Amino acid sequence: MMRCSTDDVQAARMGGQPWMMSFSGMGEVLGWASRLPLVADSDRPHILAGWAQACAGRTPHQRYVPFTALRNLSPEEFVAVLAEDFRVAGVVVGENYRFGYKAAGDAKLLQELAHQHGISVAITELMGAGVPGRVGQVSSSKVRHFLGLGRMRRVEDLLGRRYRLIASMPCEQIDCPSPSQLRVPAACFCNQPPRPQQYWVELTVSSASGSQQSFLDVRLDLWSDMSALLTLPSPLQRGKDDALQLVLEF
Repeated sequence: MMRCSTDDVQAARMGGQPWMMSFSGMGEVLGWASRLPLVADSDRPHILAGWAQACAGRTPHQRYVPFTALRNLSPEEFVAVLAEDFRVAGVVVGENYRFGYKAAGDAKLLQELAHQHGISVAITELMGAGVPGRVGQVSSSKVRHFLGLGRMRRVEDLLGRRYRLIASMPCEQIDCPSPSQLRVPAACFCNQPPRPQQYWVELTVSSASGSQQSFLDVRLDLWSDMSALLTLPSPLQRGKDDALQLVLEF
């Protein structure tokens, strides 16, 4: 989920409710190495809500479609599914969009086939970062590259927002070496951490009991095993049996 793209704005201009269609299970089918996502599942509604202003006041929704259900469809069959099963009225894609079995179809073919079903198709230019000359074309691979270098301002340029790292901590995994410190096991991170090193972040801590605390100027020491130590400017208040959710903004 990159910056709110021209695709989303164009979809909003078509009228109706904008949706993002994502294909689940794609990595497993194609044999990609397992890795954490760039956006935690629990954080997706927050990110989408931030796009509402650019989308004519409409917050985009996201729908997941199993990749296995569509991967063997021809371009013609795929467009028929959009029209008949999903009742799609309009589609917005990038100029390099490919679809259908073995990526046989391109954006122009999508436009031709969709017209036969009464579906409007808008083709947009590839999205660039918001800072000209800085990082160029936006892609998830480029975001991961700069995360791996610990270059968080470059990541922010690409995303159009600060990077948010989410951790979900059951009460049995909460370890506070001191009242103002919190250890975070690697397994608690819900999305991709950046390169192991020291960072300064803003931290929001939500507890299972409903309380919430926010901290500025939190030191994050991220170790090579991807576990972390947070040092807060003031003590963390929590109930003895409270599970915690952490949001770290870089």
